[in-house]
Amino acid sequence: MPNQQAPGFQPYTPTRIEWAALQLQAIRGERSPTQWVSFFPDQDGETILCIVQLAKSTPLEAMKKLLKDLTGDLESYRQVSGWPWLQFRIEELPLE
Repeated sequence: MPNQQAPGFQPYTPTRIEWAALQLQAIRGERSPTQWVSFFPDQDGETILCIVQLAKSTPLEAMKKLLKDLTGDLESYRQVSGWPWLQFRIEELPLE
């Protein structure tokens, strides 16, 4: 029988912004040799920070398509979640 006093069994209720970042990471997060997409709750309580890291060899058209698709997915998530207050900030960084 598991130890019910273990820290992992303690109740925890995430905030809405934490939940949104967790869901987006599970749905849309990506780690591959050529691109990483990660989601984090921002400090303001309304914004999800989306870090997009692409290999320097990524063609410009592929990068534009990824960002366009990601923007559409984020807007869809906002509508489906019923959280019109939710904002997104996408930052592009090189994948090292």
